[in-house]
Amino acid sequence: GDGGFGGRATIDRGSGNVMLLARPLDSVDDSVTRLVVVEVGATAFILGAVCIRLGIWQLHRLEERRARVAAIEGRLAEPPIELGGQLADSEAILYRHATARGQFDPSHEVVLLNRNRDDEPGVHLVTPLRFADGSGAILVDRGWLPIEEDTPAGRAAYSTADIVEVSGVVREPEEEPRWAFLADRTPAPGETPLEEWRVLNVEGIQAQVPYPLLPVYLELSEAP
Repeated sequence: GDGGFGGRATIDRGSGNVMLLARPLDSVDDSVTRLVVVEVGATAFILGAVCIRLGIWQLHRLEERRARVAAIEGRLAEPPIELGGQLADSEAILYRHATARGQFDPSHEVVLLNRNRDDEPGVHLVTPLRFADGSGAILVDRGWLPIEEDTPAGRAAYSTADIVEVSGVVREPEEEPRWAFLADRTPAPGETPLEEWRVLNVEGIQAQVPYPLLPVYLELSEAP
């Protein structure tokens, strides 16, 4: 047997005796064990540090969400404002209740695709409201339509030439997807306007509307 040793054999030229050049296997096993313990400990330390960092990050995100919800609730509780063509600070009026007076322009309205309600397919109808004082316009999300009414004739049923006053909540524009192939293509000057959009991209829609739009939109809460 190897007598608890492992290694390679060689012959002593002086004595002719066979010599075993090796460390005891127990010593080798101890070294390997210590190495494994060090590696496991280091891995556990790194994983622990990562978990702690993720926990702190999630707590920060939770605090940010709570602060955002509190800010939105605070603005929703404020008195309504009246919208017009001039905004000193659009950020300051986000999520405020607001009213606007003017005339809808169905010739430049669009629909937002894939807006299901109770598992029923549909769209949202978005129409520019031109302010009565001629100072510009704001896009108004007028709400949900079933998919079968998403036709020129179906949308015409909601058109009116009257001066109306609408009420709703001021919302920030929706963001386009990061992947270009999913984003709405903004028409170039002279191209046919895009009537169907995936998101309510005010800047993109502005490119196909011949008068200035506010950089926010109004989510309708009361139909005229």
